[in-house]
Amino acid sequence: MITSYKTIDGRGVTVRIAGGGGLTMQRVNNIIIHGIAIHDIKPTGPGRIMTSTSHVGKRNKFDGDAISIFSSKNIWIDHSYQARAADGLIDVIRGSSTVSITNNYFTQHNKVMLFGAKKDDWMDRDMYVTVVYNVLGPKLQQMMPRVRFGNVHVLNDYRSRWGIYAIAGSEGPTILSQGNIFNAYTGSKQVTKRINDGGHSFGGPKNWNCKSEDDRFVSGAYCTSVPMKWSYQSYSKTASCAARPATMVSRMPTKHMQDTIEAVTESVAHCRRAYF
Repeated sequence: MITSYKTIDGRGVTVRIAGGGGLTMQRVNNIIIHGIAIHDIKPTGPGRIMTSTSHVGKRNKFDGDAISIFSSKNIWIDHSYQARAADGLIDVIRGSSTVSITNNYFTQHNKVMLFGAKKDDWMDRDMYVTVVYNVLGPKLQQMMPRVRFGNVHVLNDYRSRWGIYAIAGSEGPTILSQGNIFNAYTGSKQVTKRINDGGHSFGGPKNWNCKSEDDRFVSGAYCTSVPMKWSYQSYSKTASCAARPATMVSRMPTKHMQDTIEAVTESVAHCRRAYF
């Protein structure tokens, strides 16, 4: 459990969270997580846990997310390595907003990013999330991200080898995709998926705003050709920063990010032997 106005900064050292519970932010704000590796996360609890410097309380079972953001705002996840959690890698749910997910490397997982947990969580209509400069690597299946209700700007990411789909939505989300590379290789070719999970009438499977601008589709990758509603208002409320051309994406991963991946790669095999 992380309290407000905190930074976890892994620069200059190797920091791994593995083999147990992940990070939880609940009803907090102004948090930065930078330069760490989170992998092989397991369900934990129930049990007693310190939720602040002055409170210890009982917590129910933890699902096993690498990072869970619940009813929280102003969160920045930057330069992390994430893989193999029991549930999702990043959940942004229950009215969370102004979340930035930048310069991360995701691999070897099924449910990558969930923005909006349930079809009745109408408070997520005020959710704003930016996903930028990330590498979504091999052995990922789906939810890169999967969006309910909210407003999401996805730009200058590299996605490859997804198993089912890359980006999905329901309950009327607004998704702006700009300057990304979608490389299907020999996997599923479907990039976008409209999901009907029985939500409210204002968010039916075709009633969502989604726009692709200057994305690059490789190895047969394609977006579903369903008519999309779009307006200047949709654009202005979703765009969070200027996108670079997709041709520049392969050169964008920073040296710090590469160093993090290299430092983790050698230790991951040891961790998996230790925990499995």
